Amino acid sequence: MTLIKSLSLTFIRFFLRLFYIFPIKNRKILFIAFDGRQFSCNPKYIYEYLKENKIENSKIIWVFNEPEKFTFLSEEDVTIIRNKSLSFIYHILTSKVVISNASIGSYLPLRKNQKFIETWHGGGAYKKTGRDVQRSIYKDKTLKIIANEITGFISSSKKFTETKSKNHLVPKEKFWEIGMPRNDVLFNAVQEEKLRNKVRKYYNIDDDTKIVLYAPTLRNDKTDTSSYESLNVEKLVESLKEKFGGEKWIVLFRMHYLLDPSKNIEHAINVSDYDDSQELVCASDILISDYSSIMWDFSFTKRPCFVYAPDAKRYEKERAFFTPIANWPYPVAFNNDHLNHNIKNFDKENYISKIKQHHENQGSFESGTASKIVVNYIEEWIK
Repeated sequence: MTLIKSLSLTFIRFFLRLFYIFPIKNRKILFIAFDGRQFSCNPKYIYEYLKENKIENSKIIWVFNEPEKFTFLSEEDVTIIRNKSLSFIYHILTSKVVISNASIGSYLPLRKNQKFIETWHGGGAYKKTGRDVQRSIYKDKTLKIIANEITGFISSSKKFTETKSKNHLVPKEKFWEIGMPRNDVLFNAVQEEKLRNKVRKYYNIDDDTKIVLYAPTLRNDKTDTSSYESLNVEKLVESLKEKFGGEKWIVLFRMHYLLDPSKNIEHAINVSDYDDSQELVCASDILISDYSSIMWDFSFTKRPCFVYAPDAKRYEKERAFFTPIANWPYPVAFNNDHLNHNIKNFDKENYISKIKQHHENQGSFESGTASKIVVNYIEEWIK
C-alpha cells in the first residue's frame, strides 16, 4: 500500500508540472487557511497588514472550500477561488508567494522561484504533532517533500522551532523566529479593543456582561465525550461570579473546527461558526481550555486562563505533550469540583509571574511585529 501511494504521489506531482507552461506571476500572492475552511488565523492577519500597507499592482488570491461564503472579499479586489479546483492548481503553481497555516498538499509541485510561507496555526509547544503523532515511511516522504518547498516556517518560540524541526523534518535555518502574525493584535490595545467590541456587537452582548470563552481542542474520537466529565457551565458561572464579581456572565463555547459545530451547550452561546478565534480571544475576560494552543495566544493578554482536562490521562496516552501539563502556567483541573476550586483560589500575581516564566522557558518570539516582518519579505520578493 505504501509503495502504491508513493508511486501515485510521484505521478501526480509529475503530471501537475504541465502547469509549468504558465509563467509565475511575480506580484501574485495566494492565501489559504485551514485547508480552505476559514478566513482566519495567521494568513488573515498577514493579508490585512498587506492590504493596509498597499503593495501596488499586487494580485491577491484567497482559497476556500465554499467561496460563496466569502464574497465580501471581492469588494477588496481579491480573487476568490474554490479549493482543489483546476483554478486552484493553476493559481497555486503560478503565484510568486503562497501562504498557508496548515501546510499544503504534498501532491503540489511548487517551483524553485516560488516562495512558500508556512505560518502554522498554534503557538508554543504543547501537544505533539507530525511524526510524534503519526510515523510511517509514506508520512516521512510527504513531510520531506513539503519541507523542501518551504521558504520560511514562522515560529512563535524557541521550543516551537526545536519540536517542529524534528517532527516536521524542516531544517532549523528555515524557521522565521518572529512570533505569530495573529498575535500582533494582542500587543496593540486599540486594535484589541476594536475587535472586542466587534464580537460583543455580533452576539449582542452588552458592556456589563463578562465573557468566558470555552475552547476545547480536537480528540481522536472527535465527538465521543461519554467517557469523561463534561464541563458544568452553571457551576462554572457561579464560581466566576464569586471570584471575579459581575452580575452577568456569558459563556462562548467554541468547538475545534474539525468537530461538529452544531452542538448546543446549555447556558452558553455556540460560537463555533465564528471564523476568527483571535477576535474571540480579544473579547474574552476568561479562557477555559484543555490542550489547545489557544492558551499560548491568551497568555499574552495576562487575563486568567484555566485548564479543564478531565481526560488528561487518556489524551496524553493517545497524543502526548512536548511540554508536560505540570509545567504549564495555567491552573489545571481534572474535574468540575477541581476547576471551581482553582477559580475560587486564583492568585493573579502568582499567575502573571508564572506566565512570564513560561514565556521565558518557551523562548517566546512574540513582539507584535510579525505581520510587518512577513510583508517586508513579500515586498522584496515581488519587486
